[in-house]
Amino acid sequence: MSSAHVQTPPLNNDSKDVHAALPPRRQIELELLHQYMTETYKTIAQGTHHANATKLLVDIPLLALQHTELMDTIFSLTAFHMASTRPQCASLWNELALQYKDRALGLHSKSIARVIQRQGEQNIEALFGASIVIAITTIIGMKQESASFLSILYAVGRLSFGSSLLESQRPEAISSAEQAMLSHEALDASIIGTDVIDAFQHLRTLALREDDPDGLRSASVDSLWKCFEYCARGWRVTGGSGFGALCQYSMLVDRAPQDSFTHCVAIVIGVLMHSIRDRWWVADLGKLGIAEVSEFDSLQDSMEGVTLMTWAQQRAGL
Repeated sequence: MSSAHVQTPPLNNDSKDVHAALPPRRQIELELLHQYMTETYKTIAQGTHHANATKLLVDIPLLALQHTELMDTIFSLTAFHMASTRPQCASLWNELALQYKDRALGLHSKSIARVIQRQGEQNIEALFGASIVIAITTIIGMKQESASFLSILYAVGRLSFGSSLLESQRPEAISSAEQAMLSHEALDASIIGTDVIDAFQHLRTLALREDDPDGLRSASVDSLWKCFEYCARGWRVTGGSGFGALCQYSMLVDRAPQDSFTHCVAIVIGVLMHSIRDRWWVADLGKLGIAEVSEFDSLQDSMEGVTLMTWAQQRAGL
């Protein structure tokens, strides 16, 4: 099928001639599924273990057959990926990606609400998988709208409140197995080197400088370090989606949007994003973010802020 001639009927098709509307949609979704299972899954593979690739290639699609929101997130991510690799018809695939993303987000919000309200049994793994992909597609969609780096971080952070809850409710056996796989991955020194360790010491010093009654500032540093560790061990998607870190960042913004520490957290997230720029869904976001945050005068309020800004600019080649 030639992608240039694919039609994109809306997901909620009200046409009375249902059979006339179904074939194009079926063809599109078959192409999306083929793309996911041959190309896209490789771009989100985490680590080097065969079991992990099997999960993405076999387990996740099977799970998605029973959970519409997970399937919609797969289609959304894959359509965005096709737009990035087929520029001649990018607008078509981007439009389709946004349709699937919006529907998935609506379904996911309802599922998260049911988890919070303890209404019926929910498949936590399906919801958790959908959460990760929704975070990525939100980043892609907002980048296309030329949204600011800080607004992207805040939006994904707000979406991550439910995701953080899901992460805490995942079965212990699955979490333990993932941690075991993670511990066997070698650290990538290009992501966590001595400069990053020094930077986190400065960030932690700044976090402890003011009263932190609920521990939010310290917790945000811990979560951000966890993101760096995931990425440095090859788990780019888990680290890049950064549920805990981005959720806590959005809380810091709600509390003190112009605070030096809040901006320092943002600039360190920029370094993290720049470190995984090999992922098509990240690309130059980190570098642009570092340049954006460097414009804030609040970074000049402390030695740590100046040091972190200088370090981030050097990492990004600014």
